[in-house]
Amino acid sequence: MSSLALGESLEFQGAISRHQLERALVRQRRHGGRLGTCLLEIQAISERRLLAAVSRGLAVPAVEVETLLKTPPSVRALISSSTATRQRVIPFELENSRLKVAFLDPTDLAARDEIAFATGKRIEVFVALESRIYEALEKFYGGECPKRMARLLDQLNRARYLWRDSESGNRKTELPERPPENSQPRPQRPSPNLLESATVAKRALQPQPGRFSSDLQQSAGLSSLDTKNGDQGSMPLATALQSSSGPAIAPTENELAELYSDQALVNPDSFPLPTLDSRLKNARSAQEIGSAVLDFLEADFDRVALFSPQGSGFKGWMIGGVAPNRPRFEQFLDSLEEASLFSTGDADGKIFVGRLERSAAHRRLVDCWQGDWPMECLFLPIRVGDRVLCFIYADRSAEKTRPRPRSEWKTLVSKTAKAFESCILRNREQSSSKVESV
Repeated sequence: MSSLALGESLEFQGAISRHQLERALVRQRRHGGRLGTCLLEIQAISERRLLAAVSRGLAVPAVEVETLLKTPPSVRALISSSTATRQRVIPFELENSRLKVAFLDPTDLAARDEIAFATGKRIEVFVALESRIYEALEKFYGGECPKRMARLLDQLNRARYLWRDSESGNRKTELPERPPENSQPRPQRPSPNLLESATVAKRALQPQPGRFSSDLQQSAGLSSLDTKNGDQGSMPLATALQSSSGPAIAPTENELAELYSDQALVNPDSFPLPTLDSRLKNARSAQEIGSAVLDFLEADFDRVALFSPQGSGFKGWMIGGVAPNRPRFEQFLDSLEEASLFSTGDADGKIFVGRLERSAAHRRLVDCWQGDWPMECLFLPIRVGDRVLCFIYADRSAEKTRPRPRSEWKTLVSKTAKAFESCILRNREQSSSKVESV
């Protein structure tokens, strides 16, 4: 199945947007690899949904990662290490004379014939994703996993499992899969120059998400998000956002903790949100607010991130854009002691658009991605009452010819603050109801 066929199929199904497909194709041209791998790297789609699409496109059954990584030693021994590594195949189950084998390329007839001849078995062909094939080769046959695949596997595995210590020892708890990015199927593929805003509030639990949510969220119980949802394209922000009244409440410390520990998820199949405005209005958690904002900003900027309160400073919360440096983002903390956008924004709450001043504090910020110093950045403090709930950061490597007017960024700030305020008020009402019921 060609990259173009896979990409257009996913776009038509509403699994990804045109903008996401174009980003993945650009990444593929720059770095090589399969389109599916590039889509996972930019967190445009969930692993499970991508595997299902590849399986349908090739008319070959797929093997889940759990099954692949539980291959019995007796089955693995049927194929030599050199053959498995060279052909990129993993045998995972033997039923009488039928050997089930996961192929990276199920259309490779020569590889199928070689495996059948070497094992003396009838081969039943399955397909697995590139990253999972490399993972199994390293685990079972001692193969070397490329650094690129290792980074992607770290992202995917963080999304699938959360390791917790219990009194009886470590317990592995599987997290719900991130809901797929969904939109209504389009009867015709849009022109590359007309980016439609279609998608859903999604982003299941994934720190890799496409968004990557740091250990701050995990320690607070806030699920991370993984993929890119809506695509606002070049739609004017003033069109996407409707005016609203400003925040009128002051959240307490307990309410902030509750807000950022909200794990409410919405069924993506019944939650189509065509615009940023509707996504913010219908957001049921801080996660969904952050996901909507990041999705919108990625139409204008190369790198985007959100930062949430941590003690007396601000810590990395959600990250997106091109080539995020996840370990650095996990460790990022601005204590507000040094002069920076964070300390200034916390003090005056003003919007900043322009060149990012070179300093040690800003160097740590830029290092949350792989790349050069940005040419232009955007920094938006989101306040509810007198509290800063979140900082929005975005930058790009080149200045835009026709940048958005400052008034549109003010509208984004107002609308985002209103969404956070609604979540806090909703939590208050729920808390009050619980108290009354007791």
